[in-house]
Amino acid sequence: MDEWDLLDEVDVIALWPSEHKKNVESTKWQERKEAFEALYELMQKHPRLSTASMTIYGEVMDNLKKVIARDSNINVVIAALHVLKGLARGLRSRFACYISMIWSVVLDKSKDKKATVRDALGDALDAVSDTCEPERLTKDLCEHLSKPNPQSKQCLCSFLYRYFIRQMTVSMEFAKAVLPVVVKLASDSDPAVRDAACSSLGSARRLLGKGLDAFLNPLLGEKAKLDK
Repeated sequence: MDEWDLLDEVDVIALWPSEHKKNVESTKWQERKEAFEALYELMQKHPRLSTASMTIYGEVMDNLKKVIARDSNINVVIAALHVLKGLARGLRSRFACYISMIWSVVLDKSKDKKATVRDALGDALDAVSDTCEPERLTKDLCEHLSKPNPQSKQCLCSFLYRYFIRQMTVSMEFAKAVLPVVVKLASDSDPAVRDAACSSLGSARRLLGKGLDAFLNPLLGEKAKLDK
């Protein structure tokens, strides 16, 4: 039995102090940060979140979207990414109703150069991607993988490496859309992007076996890296 099934659902929004709820929009970055941290602390204490009414998370998701996209303070952004991870982990498949409003915003943050932001972002990407079918991720993911920013390309290839590692099977629709883009990145001018792309292809091989070869024609010179 999944340990998750033994946990009680908890309405952490009701437990979140009203002062903190207001402070997510404070002009003071410390108050915004503390507000998100207080909510994430509740999620850590009560990891299985209430699904009785999904509307209770709507305002929080709106605030997360704004902060992740536009807040200039990295500490606030990191705190918001932690809350996003907590929501996705705490709601599991029920979080999928928020994919369309948040996925592109989180992907766009992959261009951030700050290591602390990228670490929190990686956790959020992993958590959100586990809540829905991969086909819902495909369009925006391919679009952001194709952007010229090297940090974004490396971050998202690393995300795909972790994503494929966690799967037991892979959707061919998802593979056919994503892998040709990753194959191109395995020949990128940036060595960090090349390495991340090859790693993600290597993890895809675990799922596809020889089926991956159909995607690798443009990459025959890099094949040795994938075999490692």
